[in-house]
Amino acid sequence: MHNKHHTKLRTKLLTGFGITALLAAILGGFALIQMNKLASLNKDIYDHPLAVSNAVRDIQINIANMHRSMKDVVLADDKQQLQAAIDKVNEQENNALASFEIIAKQFLGDKEDIQTARVAFLQWKPIRQQVIDLVNAGKIDQAENITKNQGAKHIDTLNESIEVLSSFANAKAKEFHQYTQIARQRNLLFMIIFITVIVAMCLACGIYITKSITQPIYHVIEQINIVAKGDLNHKINMDPSDEIGQLAYSFDQMTNDLKLIIANRDELDAANQQLTASEQQLKANEQQLRAFNQQLRASEQQLKASNQQLIASEQQLQITNELLQASERKHRGLLDNLSVGVVAHGPDTSIIFNNPMASEILGLSESQMVGKTAIDPAWKFLNEDGTEMAAENYPIQLALNKQENLRDYIAGISRPDKQQITWVTCSSFAVYYEDGSLEYILISFVDITARITLQKHNQQLLQDLQGRNEELKSIAYISSHDLKTPLINIKGFSDLLIEHCTDMQNLIKNENVQNSEIDTLITKDIPEDLNYICSSTARMDKLICGMQKVSHIGVSEIDIQPIEMNHVLAGIINIMKYQTDSNNTEIKIDTLPGCMGDESQITQVFTNLIDNALKYKHPDRNAIISITGKIENKRSLYCIEDNGIGIHPDHYSKIFEIYHRLDPRQNISGQGLGLTIIKRILDRNNGKIWLESEPNQGSKFFVYLPMES
Repeated sequence: MHNKHHTKLRTKLLTGFGITALLAAILGGFALIQMNKLASLNKDIYDHPLAVSNAVRDIQINIANMHRSMKDVVLADDKQQLQAAIDKVNEQENNALASFEIIAKQFLGDKEDIQTARVAFLQWKPIRQQVIDLVNAGKIDQAENITKNQGAKHIDTLNESIEVLSSFANAKAKEFHQYTQIARQRNLLFMIIFITVIVAMCLACGIYITKSITQPIYHVIEQINIVAKGDLNHKINMDPSDEIGQLAYSFDQMTNDLKLIIANRDELDAANQQLTASEQQLKANEQQLRAFNQQLRASEQQLKASNQQLIASEQQLQITNELLQASERKHRGLLDNLSVGVVAHGPDTSIIFNNPMASEILGLSESQMVGKTAIDPAWKFLNEDGTEMAAENYPIQLALNKQENLRDYIAGISRPDKQQITWVTCSSFAVYYEDGSLEYILISFVDITARITLQKHNQQLLQDLQGRNEELKSIAYISSHDLKTPLINIKGFSDLLIEHCTDMQNLIKNENVQNSEIDTLITKDIPEDLNYICSSTARMDKLICGMQKVSHIGVSEIDIQPIEMNHVLAGIINIMKYQTDSNNTEIKIDTLPGCMGDESQITQVFTNLIDNALKYKHPDRNAIISITGKIENKRSLYCIEDNGIGIHPDHYSKIFEIYHRLDPRQNISGQGLGLTIIKRILDRNNGKIWLESEPNQGSKFFVYLPMES
């Protein structure tokens, strides 16, 4: 009967909570289904359009790198650099082909577009091989011409075919994205409606259950108040089938009992006895309480003993901390006096601390370094060849990624506010917590800037020495070849002069000889011999003077300074004004960027180029010389263009040789040294020169000079 009376109210509460839990489970299931749908749409975007777009981007990057590497092939100075550039081209080509495989698997459009792009990519290989063959054959200019013209055009065609794939992938990604947005809006609407319905149902259920419980309670309170006012005969009379009815029934029983107590004094005495027994029980409880208090005092004494032990432990801990601080000061003093820079990086590569030598080497205070990450605009790392280092190759990144210590890792440190590059060798050491997690990584580095500078200086001296050796070989060849002809002429005509003198002596001794024969020897034969001897001697003098000029360039001191080219060209044009006016020459000069170099030598370069344009003007038209300039790859590129007789491609690689002339039979002044001197000057000023020309159309000479020292 008891369980029956306590079942109805419990059932109401359990039913209400059950309905709420069921609705929450339905809402969670619906939300999970919709999240899975959105995740599926996002996966479609990643597996198809995004993968294709990334692969197309990688192909375009590799194509651009291949074209750049082909320039390195053309500009390679030796076989080793050539092979390195070819290997880099092959690696980039393989990377591009791997990206084509990804596109073939993930592309949702017409597969013919993929095949078209792949065929266009493979058609670039014969062009590349042709350039490599020309470079191996020493035909650098032809290889460079193919790279700039045919290769560049094919790259544009290839990019257009690949752009078709990228456009389709972007359109598909946009379509998937639209589907995702629509699904998101629809799911959001459904969720709002669903949550509203569930909240309404929960509120209705709560109101119903609350009302069904509170109304009977209020009725019981009203009936109890009537009894409390003294009406002991009043009955609540509620159905005892639920908990509240049982409470009302118990109250009615209590009222009846109270009436019996009042009516029966004996029962009251019994109640007093029970009260006395309760008092005795209370006294017993008091005795138990005293015993408990004694136990509590004993516990307090134990607590005091524990506190004393804790104080002793704290004192020991303080002593340990003092020892640790002393050890830290000792190690800090060691770090502060090291001749090696030391920097501690946290797991996120941010700098935790550094010693004074690190600040001295880097030229940054501790406040400028602490908190900075490895990838920070305050500095950047350089490779040994001076190129900017990729972020994943930074010393701290290598130590984190490879999880091994570095040893003598060479890197350059460049800061925007400091022109000079600091070169260091880096080593690393990782420090871990007891649980094996990384605490920090120590990077130590030694300044080797002086050593690197000396190495580069030695390399430059070696290159200069090699260039001087080549010049000496050329001069030796000239001495043995070009000077041979004048010497033979001098020797031959000297012998003829001796014979003519002997003949004249014999004729003078012979009294029968006519004066006409002697006159012929004196007025014709002997002067003719002397004239040939003098012309050969003059030719030898010009050759020797030319060799002295070329030799002087290699040993003269150069003063590298910023050059204002507009001022230099204005001075050259002013000096050559008589020549240009007398030849009816028109000279056009754009605003030119500056450069770095020896101003007197660079002035000689542009003077010789303008003088050559005047010498080799076309006989049927007035000369027009145009000088333009632009900045390309942080270097200044100048172009001197004329409309003269032009140069045949067969002469491209020869015109810079000593004493080479396009046509020695032409009556043009000069010794054939101008372009030789120009090339030598530009080599010493870290510059380059090349040309483009068509016979009878004109020539373009390009001069490439650095903008920084």
